[in-house]
Amino acid sequence: MRHQPLHHVIACEAGRTALSLCRQAVAMDPSYAPASTFIGAIRSYQWVAGAALTEEEIAEAVNLARQAIETEDNDSDVLSRSALALSMLAGEHSAAVSALGRATTLNPNSARAWGLSAAVNCSACRPEAAIAGAQRAMRLSPLDPLGYQFKLALGYGLMLTGSYVEALEWVDQSLHDRSTFPPAIRVKIALLGYLGRREEAAR
Repeated sequence: MRHQPLHHVIACEAGRTALSLCRQAVAMDPSYAPASTFIGAIRSYQWVAGAALTEEEIAEAVNLARQAIETEDNDSDVLSRSALALSMLAGEHSAAVSALGRATTLNPNSARAWGLSAAVNCSACRPEAAIAGAQRAMRLSPLDPLGYQFKLALGYGLMLTGSYVEALEWVDQSLHDRSTFPPAIRVKIALLGYLGRREEAAR
């Protein structure tokens, strides 16, 4: 509970503190999947932010995610976080999509699950599913603290369909909410390139 305000904060110190708290929880109860899967979620956020993770750090997160899916297949949050780690850190997109399908079935009103579904479907090159997931997440929780991630996923999905102008509008909204979000900056650069706005992309 103490780590949760920190786990999606990209700042290095906040990430280290969140990891430390999760590890303390896992040490108290190794079978407590919610804590172990937050380790994978934190590592995923660090990875998309450009952190240099070691092979051991990635392996730990991925192994915990796999174990959690096997043992806690009726917990929507656990499945969602596990899927994020499998997709982002191991490239296991099919397993991640399957886990998120179950997560959103178990809790169809979870904006976080739909938002993570959108992100994973972007990575899996399934733009229609990504767009639908992001839109549903925003409908369910229009003022969500992670709304900037939902907007990015929608923009990314639209980019994959070739709708570059509309995609850029959503990515700009994501950056308006979180101007230093590295994945949104990368997607904006790509979109500006597709649109031939190379000087702006360079800046």
